[in-house]
Amino acid sequence: MLTRSVHVRRRLQAELHRERTEAIRSCWQPHGTGIPGTVSLLGVRNFQARAERLYGGEREDPVRPAPPPPKKRWFDLKTFRGHLRRQKQEERRLEEEQLAKEYALDPPEGWGVKEFLDSIEIGENSEEIAEQFESWKHFAGATSDEIDQLEMVTNDQRRKMKRFLRFEGVR
Repeated sequence: MLTRSVHVRRRLQAELHRERTEAIRSCWQPHGTGIPGTVSLLGVRNFQARAERLYGGEREDPVRPAPPPPKKRWFDLKTFRGHLRRQKQEERRLEEEQLAKEYALDPPEGWGVKEFLDSIEIGENSEEIAEQFESWKHFAGATSDEIDQLEMVTNDQRRKMKRFLRFEGVR
């Protein structure tokens, strides 16, 4: 239970708050009215801009809010080195894939991708699989990921293709 002095103090604070609010509202006038001692609830610059928009007055220099202070960023050398290492590894991997496709051995006389797939008994859809490769060099230099992304290929067919194309640990 609250004591009597607490009740009295709260009532006085509420009355004081009402008096201040009424005093501010009575002094609140648009900019340029000539009344000395006018007070703005929103700050002078913001009030001026809003009053001019409401009453049609335009200023030559529009009031703009100040930009936020720049965030402090610290250079993280460990993270930078990690990103750099990953980028270089990716570039090396792409270069090795291109070299594997360029320097792939030519197929035997009269052979192509379809004949190769038939000889390893790939089964159905050999024509569709052969059409997904541009040439023999692209087929012979295909990576394990490229074979995994082929459409209409079963897991057994993928395993056979990977085994006969002799994937090394680099690819």
